[in-house]
Amino acid sequence: MAALFYYQRGQVIVFKGGNERVVMFGDMPDESPYAGFWRRWLAFMLDLVLFGVVTFGLGMADDALFSGEFGFASPVILETEIFREVTERDPETGADIDVTVSREVRQYGWGDTAVWRVIERRWQNRDERGFLSTETDTAREMLSASGRTEGRFDSAGDLILLALFVFYWLGAELSPLRATPGKALLGLTLTDKNGEKPSLVQTVIRNLIKWISLPFWLPFIVIGLTRHKQGLHDMAAGTYVVKRRALAG
Repeated sequence: MAALFYYQRGQVIVFKGGNERVVMFGDMPDESPYAGFWRRWLAFMLDLVLFGVVTFGLGMADDALFSGEFGFASPVILETEIFREVTERDPETGADIDVTVSREVRQYGWGDTAVWRVIERRWQNRDERGFLSTETDTAREMLSASGRTEGRFDSAGDLILLALFVFYWLGAELSPLRATPGKALLGLTLTDKNGEKPSLVQTVIRNLIKWISLPFWLPFIVIGLTRHKQGLHDMAAGTYVVKRRALAG
């Protein structure tokens, strides 16, 4: 069974089950196993940057591949409803112009939709050789939009973003590394009071409280005030963020 150990005043101290005990003596420097305020702050900043790079890349791919206005794929017309069909006469040429006013619902990207009013004008044009051809002029006006355009959570792209968020922050801490990429880069890992991998329930509680209280900076403020460098979310979940080298199997 795993445990934490660290050096303090020439003693090797084991932290297990929430208790500390001296197991041997030696000529070793003091070193706490717990990740302090600044180290954890830096790890969090690294995670935000890495997560931002990933999501920015996905957003660029979304625009490049799926957006009908900027990319290669055309938007999908989900619904068309004709409101009015009339025939007008061109005051200059006297030609008849067929005018159709309709409503279109189009889908962009991974599920964003927009409602457009479409006004299409069609007329016959005779060239110099006497051949008739049909000319068309189309005008569109966006009436409303849903998904990321309106900031509403109804886009498949937003669902993918949520899944990525859960995988990055929750899944990483449930992985064998027990750490997000930012923590792993700084040699940190997550553990319970026995030095073991935290349970799913502990990890979920930890992340929920962290993100709920993050706007008030409580997770990080409390870290600097507690003996074992626990944030509010760590204390609620019974977890510790420690230096990986402090783990002894």
